[in-house]
Amino acid sequence: MTNLSLEPYSAVIEWQFQEPLSVANWQRILSSFLENLAQESARLENTVIGHIKGFASIGEDGFLQISVVSADRPATVTIQENPKEEYQHLSLTINLLVYGLPFQRAREIVKHSADVLAKSEQGSITFSRISDPSQSSHHHE
Repeated sequence: MTNLSLEPYSAVIEWQFQEPLSVANWQRILSSFLENLAQESARLENTVIGHIKGFASIGEDGFLQISVVSADRPATVTIQENPKEEYQHLSLTINLLVYGLPFQRAREIVKHSADVLAKSEQGSITFSRISDPSQSSHHHE
């Protein structure tokens, strides 16, 4: 069996759109984003998806939580919020645990996928925080 290194990637991505979006639209966009990350990660040789997840606070006490564990399965979404509310901006914290995916490559995949999706929806993204790869590196057999 091949040794697969784990270089976790975490970031906070600020998503901004010209018009407020319903919670259902945010769910669709962010689910698509995480599903795309899983598909792009799985295309690379010798990678195994551990977990890709995202969390965004919405409203006063609400949240949107998204999880992907395979490129072959749709995202699992948990929502706690009034679905009639609309938001123009969300701050999404993502974590990628993909064995065999180097940190720099993960960073490129996340940036590209977020840029493409935001532009296709007439929005924009900025990264407010990105994890430091020197803080953690694991090897598993």
